[in-house]
Parts: sequence; structure tokens; C-alpha cells
Amino acid sequence: MPHSNCFLVTADVVSLYPNVDTKKALVALDLLLQEALAPKTPLLIQLTRLVLENNFLSSEFSSSIFHQEYGIAMGTPFAITQILICFLRQEDLGRIKTIQQQQEQE
Repeated sequence: MPHSNCFLVTADVVSLYPNVDTKKALVALDLLLQEALAPKTPLLIQLTRLVLENNFLSSEFSSSIFHQEYGIAMGTPFAITQILICFLRQEDLGRIKTIQQQQEQE
């Protein structure tokens, strides 16, 4: 194979959106924006926090309104972007750990 040092990995995360730690998600976004030298990063973080912390859900089966206190609401348009940012951060951390392990073995 021409690229024998490459391999394909797939993963499936159970209950992905409700299991995202929103504090870690904000840190991941902040780091990504800083690395990209994005302007007005504090404002973007504040707006994201507003979206992540104010998820209110209603149901056609109940007149009650529920506040989602943990995780990301699946219906939020920003949710997909935030999930991808979280995965990117996890991938970066995994890559750093792999490099560190390789350096220790040398």
C-alpha cells in the first residue's frame, strides 16, 4: 500500500448531544478561536454560552417546559458546529498524547 502508515477510524457516540460537557465545549471553542486569531473572541464565547445554557424544551404531550441543564440541545442550529469543534479538540488532544508516547519510546 502506498500509504501504509495511514488507517481509517470510525466511531459512534451514544447520546452525543446530551452528553457534551458545555464548559469543555466553551473551552474548545475559545481555543479554536484564539488559534484562528478570530476578532472579538470574548463576545463569541458569551453568545455561545447564552445558546448552550438556555435550552428550554416543551413537548406536545405535556404543557410543562423543561430546562436542559447539561449537554447541547439537538435542535439548536449551532449544535452541529459545536459538536464538530468538540471532536476537533478531542482529536487534537489524542494526537498530542500519541506524539508524547512516541517521544517517550525513542
